[in-house]
Amino acid sequence: MNYYRNLDRNWEMQSAFEGLLVKVPSLYLVGERDTGLAMPGMHEIIGGMPQIVPKLSASRVVPQAGHWLQQEAPNFVNAALIEFFREL
Repeated sequence: MNYYRNLDRNWEMQSAFEGLLVKVPSLYLVGERDTGLAMPGMHEIIGGMPQIVPKLSASRVVPQAGHWLQQEAPNFVNAALIEFFREL
């Protein structure tokens, strides 16, 4: 809860990372029912990920799952992770 109470300070602290790229192999998973997808601009952020995550192998939407992917769709998540690791 404190994370949300401290959002302004969190943004200030994260400003040190502005402009940095994620340079490690990455996989992005999001549940189709994740309420974060309803935030304005979220689909554009996801679409723009390859620019800041150059080694992004995929962005995948997990059907019938919300925010807690590993609990809600463990078989999908495990299969996606195994596929991702095999590509490495």
